[in-house]
Amino acid sequence: MTNFHVDGYTLLPSLVPQQFAKINLNNSAASQFSSLFLHLHKNNHTTSPHHKQYFSPTIYQFSLGLGARSGFSEIVRRSSGRYEFKIGVGDHDENFASILNDVNAMIAQQYTTPTSSPTSSPTSSPTSSINIPLLSATLSTIFPNSNYNLVSSTIVLSTPESVDQQWHIDGPHVDPNAHQSAHVVNVFIPLIDMEVEHGGTELRPGTQFFTRDMAKMMLGAKARKELRDPVTPLLKAGDALIFDYRTLHRGRANTSLVNRPDIFNFPPRSLFSPAPVVEFFTDIEGNYEYFRTLVNNSKHVSFSSGDELELAPNALFVHNGDSCDKGPGDIRVVKSLVNFKRKFGDRVTLILGNRDVNKLLLYPTLHKETIESKILLDVYWDPMHKTYDEYMSLQPSPAPPHSRVTVLKWMLCCAMGCPTTFETRRTELEILENVKKCVSDEQVVDSFVDSVDPSGADPFMLDYCKLGVIMAVHNTSLFVHGGVSAIALNSVPDNTNTNPSVKLKVKQWADKLNAWKDEQIAAYIANPLEQAGFAKLLNYGVPGGNSSRTVMYNNHLHNGNCTPPDPEVVAYCFNNSISRIFVGHQPHGECPSVIREKDLTIFLCDTSYSDLTASKTNGNVSNNRGGCYSNIQIGRSWTHVKGVIKNGEKLEYLLQVDAGDNCAECGVIGKMLKGGGWVKGLVADGRIITAKGVGYALDVEVVKFQDLDELN
Repeated sequence: MTNFHVDGYTLLPSLVPQQFAKINLNNSAASQFSSLFLHLHKNNHTTSPHHKQYFSPTIYQFSLGLGARSGFSEIVRRSSGRYEFKIGVGDHDENFASILNDVNAMIAQQYTTPTSSPTSSPTSSPTSSINIPLLSATLSTIFPNSNYNLVSSTIVLSTPESVDQQWHIDGPHVDPNAHQSAHVVNVFIPLIDMEVEHGGTELRPGTQFFTRDMAKMMLGAKARKELRDPVTPLLKAGDALIFDYRTLHRGRANTSLVNRPDIFNFPPRSLFSPAPVVEFFTDIEGNYEYFRTLVNNSKHVSFSSGDELELAPNALFVHNGDSCDKGPGDIRVVKSLVNFKRKFGDRVTLILGNRDVNKLLLYPTLHKETIESKILLDVYWDPMHKTYDEYMSLQPSPAPPHSRVTVLKWMLCCAMGCPTTFETRRTELEILENVKKCVSDEQVVDSFVDSVDPSGADPFMLDYCKLGVIMAVHNTSLFVHGGVSAIALNSVPDNTNTNPSVKLKVKQWADKLNAWKDEQIAAYIANPLEQAGFAKLLNYGVPGGNSSRTVMYNNHLHNGNCTPPDPEVVAYCFNNSISRIFVGHQPHGECPSVIREKDLTIFLCDTSYSDLTASKTNGNVSNNRGGCYSNIQIGRSWTHVKGVIKNGEKLEYLLQVDAGDNCAECGVIGKMLKGGGWVKGLVADGRIITAKGVGYALDVEVVKFQDLDELN
């Protein structure tokens, strides 16, 4: 046995019977490791029931994030491919229980007054699974004048993906001024016969004397040539390595093809507490077929037999705004979302987009008195818009008379950016009424007006605005329709009491902004003909509205390319524990775009311009999606994106919140390229999706990882 007090470690041969360690304990450890990941997946903490999620035969991502921030009281991933988990979690394990029972009995005997000879020592029972006399004698030598306790009992499992750890100690010295004898030791018992390729525990003998003031004392020891060469004991299964936890050590890389388990402070969060996963939709824009595609490919949202939306247990749902305007499904989509919200309450969040809010203009603008007075909407936010007279001059001769029909068609075309919506609404009414070409222009107008009539029987669009919010926060994620700029931070219209130098907490900001929205909607309901009462909400959803201090009509794009967020936004999010922002609003290609800047990731998820060549013969003359879709699930520490891109290839990747947790391929998603453009995503075989924009035109390529342009 080495001199523990000099070397900082010692070895105990056959502390546990070799076959018992290699077979019973090893099998139990492997079984528990698999069981833990099944529980993690079941409770929505990971997207895979295994410790790795494969996107291709060679491309994978670790399912569990790195360190205590992403870990649980039962299991933590300490480094790449190296896990530590507690013994006997969930199910009783008689193999490990037998060892722990014997160890606890040994500890208890320290506090028992001996009734026989004072020199009596603990003994092993005939069926003992651990050599208690050897362990007791060793610990008594290490702690000669004090009793000892078992602090924790865990399994450290090193998978074949593990790499060399950094040199480290496991805890501080009790006396910062003078060296004291050991007060905590680690007992490592390998459950396989160790070879070099398994990556054992490497130690620097004697360094427990130099880690009290590590940088200074290690430098001095090196100068005095007192540092000894590292050692990596190659133990047999059941042998034990006991070392002072102040001794420098590290786990070496496991380059074998087998897991290496050892028996060895966890975060308080338990994997047995189900974690809600957010199913995220955005910018459905009345495309009912696309809506059904998202639902049919969702793990958490489904249609009942009556076509009502259902939400899986422990799941949340966010629709991020713009529910209408670009397809013959406005009525069905919006009513589905409104009923979904009413049924599941706070578990469903409806974000307001500009296309949702601007529908409040329809009731006052198309009211009989307004039409008769020929008072037209002031499209002040777009100086380049066609005026009503310019629009009418382009209509076939003879031009129809001024009416609700002509005004609505002009508004949709020239003020709301949806020139096909009048006809797609007619198509949907025909579908719902099961008729062909029998819906009149006046019936189409009635449908729009009724959807926001406070006294109407079914004002579904107004209901969406009543139930919706401008901003939502869930855990470390922020949801807004457009984007967050420095100028918009903390801005709430009419909030004259806000001191610009005092930043609101993000939840306070969201609460104030949503309360202001409720006041504006209440004013509309009270008198929908008096636009002054709710004009500021309408203004909040137009270009430049609220002096550009808006999160509804903002974006993180410039000339078709992603742009890094303002430094003030990054700092604000960091100070408020926001690691992700999810937005829609601005279309940009066939799959979500990602921006990664320091500790903040922004997901831009409006894909309404996925495929401009998509067929328009299916009743949707606005169809620019084709077969593209992206399902997005948001976990506490991860975001999973899965779908299909324009060329028919499958899209899939998993992004961990902590950048260091991602594989090389996932790690470049959201990064800018020196040649312009950025990395959008990952197809299922591990190739990289890149994009470079010019305005609304987007040049998308799928390239191999090794062929990727240099990152900026």
